[in-house]
Amino acid sequence: MATVLTTTYDSVTDTTALTITLASLASASTLFVGRESTAITNVTNLYIDAVVMGQVMTGTTPTVGTIEVWLYAIAKHVASTPTYPSPVTGTDAALTFVAETKARLYLIDSMATTTTSNQAYNFKPTSLVQLCGYMPIKWGVFITHSTVAVLNATGGNHWVHYQGVKYTQT
Repeated sequence: MATVLTTTYDSVTDTTALTITLASLASASTLFVGRESTAITNVTNLYIDAVVMGQVMTGTTPTVGTIEVWLYAIAKHVASTPTYPSPVTGTDAALTFVAETKARLYLIDSMATTTTSNQAYNFKPTSLVQLCGYMPIKWGVFITHSTVAVLNATGGNHWVHYQGVKYTQT
């Protein structure tokens, strides 16, 4: 009898949240300052792909600007210690890039914003494999914006989730 591999999802009812604190995130006119998420590890689940999606909400009285969402992936893994593109740490933390280091990330989405206060912007569901050509063993996101006003102060108004994709043998 032939083995058949079927593409399945880690859950058909829920996506998994990434840890990233976006409430009241300050604006960055250069889009080099923002927030990184805690890294997701694929060591145990061994997903063949993951689809990442999310929502970012502007604060009060924003200007026309941009919200950018970037993927970071592990640069190397030696003696169980991950190394990320500098200055990424793999933790939920503030982060400041320079042009040369930000260029080592993968752009998930860039969303033009309006002057509407407390407007939610959803970034498109994106396959990590299609974005960077492989499924990273450890990965996360970096989010920045240039709306002048801080992002909405309510943490629940922002979210970043992913859906793991795997093969099931039948």
